[in-house]
Amino acid sequence: MRGAARRFYALGAPAFAAESPARRAARPRPTRRSSPETGTHTTNLHAKATRPEMREGTTHSCLPRVPPLNTPNRMALKQVQLFVRGRVQGVYFRASTQREARRLGLTGWVRNRPDGSIEIVAEGEEVSIRELYGWAQKGPTAARVDRVETRWRSYTGDFPDFRILD
Repeated sequence: MRGAARRFYALGAPAFAAESPARRAARPRPTRRSSPETGTHTTNLHAKATRPEMREGTTHSCLPRVPPLNTPNRMALKQVQLFVRGRVQGVYFRASTQREARRLGLTGWVRNRPDGSIEIVAEGEEVSIRELYGWAQKGPTAARVDRVETRWRSYTGDFPDFRILD
């Protein structure tokens, strides 16, 4: 062995690391097929697998699977009622809220209240509602938000879209 190869093996490199590309391609490779419904992988390893759960055709769980956000049965659907206080009327707060809620895929409504505040009722995914809440704490550029009160409620599905009520 020459110097570079000797140092390579002295560092504990695996024996197949110096294989030729043709020999490496001929070596059996593990294959994995995912099953999104169950969150498991089917592993097909070469016949020399030592652990029984890793042998050909066996199914085993991998890391905990995070459900995708777009599956309807996995969504955490909620409703929230927000009362936004401060200089929030006359600064396009309702129109900006409607645009932001529609961007986030929420349904519900927004309206002015007689005491000078704004009331927002929004339904949808909890993640999107929390984003709307974060946006409402700042509001549009001309607004000055002093306080946002929150009431969480259960999802009803009563709203077809997000509207501005007069």
